[in-house]
Amino acid sequence: MTTIDAIRSNPLIDEAAAERIATLWNAAYPGMRELLTTVIDGQRSYLNEHPDSSVRAEIKRHEETRLALGQLDRGTYRGCTRSPGMFDTWGALSAIKRLPMPTGSKHGGNVYRLAAELSDIEAARAAALAANA
Repeated sequence: MTTIDAIRSNPLIDEAAAERIATLWNAAYPGMRELLTTVIDGQRSYLNEHPDSSVRAEIKRHEETRLALGQLDRGTYRGCTRSPGMFDTWGALSAIKRLPMPTGSKHGGNVYRLAAELSDIEAARAAALAANA
């Protein structure tokens, strides 16, 4: 579970946004992790039965997404090798977009609410940058 302080490690996120993100993240993260673990386990089982399958790339992508989500949860995510570890709204939104969200998933609502909040934050940031350009 992430904390407001972990999210505030990103200097571009104010206290109010950090509180909203922390609440939404803590509601969505366990479900996202569970979903990815279930999908990865299922794909590994399929790969064991069908070794010539092309699911290896999907497994790797899902494992990388799960790793990124864990780093975001801990506030240690690094968008690039030179950036400090922190919670990153763009990185979180990108990881969420890579989730395999089956229709009717019991975790969908929490994930979509989090994605909407992150998307709104990124849109506001882009508008502010455009206004200052």
